Formats: sequence, structure tokens, C-alpha cells
Amino acid sequence: MSYEPIIIDGVDVKHVVEAIVFASTEPLPIEKIVECIQRDEISKATVKTVIDVLNKEYQDRGMAMRIVKIAGGFQFATHPQYDKWVARLFASKAEKKLSQSSLEVLAIVAYRQPITRSEIEKIRGVNADWTLRSLMEKNLITVVGREDAPGKPLLFGTTKQFLEHFGLDAVSELPKLKEIEDILREDKEFAETMEFDFSGNKVKDSNMESPATSPANEPTVNNETPAAESNLSNEPTP
Repeated sequence: MSYEPIIIDGVDVKHVVEAIVFASTEPLPIEKIVECIQRDEISKATVKTVIDVLNKEYQDRGMAMRIVKIAGGFQFATHPQYDKWVARLFASKAEKKLSQSSLEVLAIVAYRQPITRSEIEKIRGVNADWTLRSLMEKNLITVVGREDAPGKPLLFGTTKQFLEHFGLDAVSELPKLKEIEDILREDKEFAETMEFDFSGNKVKDSNMESPATSPANEPTVNNETPAAESNLSNEPTP
């Protein structure tokens, strides 16, 4: 990839972009990068080209990092092949992983959004109040509106934090349902832990779920009550 240096204030704009992205603690929209450079001749297209050039240089030099697009912005990230070592750095945070019930509700919201609480509970067969609250506190889901139906029930969807957490630029990058079905067919042991499929059908004929590994302050799935008893505050009853 050929690149002609663009010099501003005595330095190549390539290194300016690199420094700005490196200094940011969150994914940086390309518009913000352009704004920080404050030069009329530096457009979004120029910045995108510079990022491509930087990534090519990192690759050619065998570097462990690259600039990736996540949640609509650009951020430095390590290559997946270094995950097992990097994960040790965040071992204490990893202990605060989501319970299986939280993962199930999050998956339903991600693939079926916007979706109401009652629709989630119909799929899972158990009360989703606590799990929804927990996911909202973690800023992984949020209220995105109200359904045009009697009672105007709340509609839930995923957040920008959800995209950042799972390394996605958009919800459209989620694995296709067919890909997940293929994984479940190959990993029968994992498939047996699933209480539902993403079409909304129960996999197990049971309303009570097995306990999942979860942090001490997060109740196990057994503590969930039948969906009929649900009473999420601030959500009108249909």
C-alpha cells in the first residue's frame, strides 16, 4: 500500500492519528479524530486511509496490536492469538462474569430486539425482572422505547457498551443463527446446557434452571420465579 506522508506542524499525520487513537480510553469515532487534527485538508477518508496504512505496518512488523473498529469508533486492540496472556491481566475482572441466566436474557435481547419483558419471559418460562435489572446496571441493555400495545410495555435493546464488550462494530456483526446452530450440533455437551433456542422454543422441558458459575453477589438461576409473577417496576402491565 503506497502512502505519501502528509506533514502537519512538522510531523506525519499518520503518527498524529496513531497518537490520538492510542490516547483514547474508548472507541473514537472518525469524526472526533478529524476534529482533533483541526486541519481542513484532513478528511474522514484521509484518516481511514492512514489507519489502513498503520495496520499494514503493524502486520508487516509482526506487532501484537492493531487498530480495530468497535461500536462505531476506532481503538487499539491486541490480536486474538495473544488472548490467553492478556486475559491473565484482567483475571480479577473475569471473575465477575455473567451468570448463565444473564447470558441467556442478553442473547435473547441481542437477537430479538426490540423486545418486551413478557416476550423474554415467554421464551425462558421464568421471571426476568432481576436479570433485566442486572444487565441494565451493567449497561449492556437499555430501554429503547415502548411497544404500541395495551399497557405500552417497555422495549429493551442492547447498548454501545454491549458492542464494546463483545468487540462488535454493530449488532449486524453478531453470528448468524445458522452459525450458532452449527456450533450446537458440533458441541453437544454445550447444547445440553441451553434452555431455549433463538427461535423462542424451549430446549428443556423444565421451568427451573441449573445453577451457573456466578459471582457471590449475583443470584443463581434457581432463584428466578415463574414468569407469571413478574413485576418489573416502571413497566405497565399490558
